[in-house]
Formats: sequence, C-alpha cells, structure tokens
Amino acid sequence: MDYNGEQKHIDLSAFRANETEDVRFSRDIVLPSYLGVCQNGAKVSFSGTITFNDEVFTLSGSGNISYEIPCARCLKPTKESYDFQLEEKFSRTLDTTGEKTLIVDNKIDVIDAVTLCLISEIPRKSVCNEDCEGLYHLIKEEVSLMRDFE
Repeated sequence: MDYNGEQKHIDLSAFRANETEDVRFSRDIVLPSYLGVCQNGAKVSFSGTITFNDEVFTLSGSGNISYEIPCARCLKPTKESYDFQLEEKFSRTLDTTGEKTLIVDNKIDVIDAVTLCLISEIPRKSVCNEDCEGLYHLIKEEVSLMRDFE
C-alpha cells in the first residue's frame, strides 16, 4: 500500500484488513522556523515504510533536509543539507519503558516523528566557508576606518 503527498498522519486502520502488508510513503515537509533547527523554515524530503509485528508498528526511512543557518563566525546565512535515518516504534498500548510512542486515534504522526529526529540530530553550527574570518575581521575594518577620521 502506498501513500504520497503532504498529509500529516498515516491512518493505521488499513492494517486491520491485512496485517502483513507494509505501508510505503513519501512526504515533503516544511518545518517551521520556531523549532530552533534553522531559520526561514526548512524543506524535508522523507520516504519510509511502516511495518507491523507483534503489536508494534515500526516507522523506518530516510530523508534529507535543506535549510539555512547563520555562519557561526560571521552570522551570514549559510545553506546546508543533511541526510538522516529514522526508526521509531509505535504501540496502541501505553509503553512504560519509553521505547515506543503511543498511537492516538489509530494514526501515526509522521511529521512529529521526523521533527523529533531532526531536533536531536541536525548540526547546530556551520561556517559559510573554511576561510571565514568572522566578525572580528569586520570589526577590525570598522576600527581602522574610525581611526582615519581622528
């Protein structure tokens, strides 16, 4: 069974009819900038599969995120890309070990799973180029110009 598009949830009711068939899907997601992952939102492409075994649903897949982040040295916006893997387990019953996420309304929220994965994995710092001299270079030029007016 295939799902494609931008819907947020995968409905698990299909697993009732045929508990052995996997659900394959792909999503294009735009993460809001308030998540602190990046500025101006970020585009995520994700493809995955949901499998069912022993009362546990497993969401596994891979994706790529393209985002903009300030250079750690000069603060200039820098475009980055990051590939990631995701494997998350879900259950219809409450799991006290914390290893499985509880399924609500018989649906798996793909966007939340991807977002939580990225918040913990995505690099928080980047440089616009390896030779970036940072803000010190800009401040040094300003001070030099100010001295010329004295």
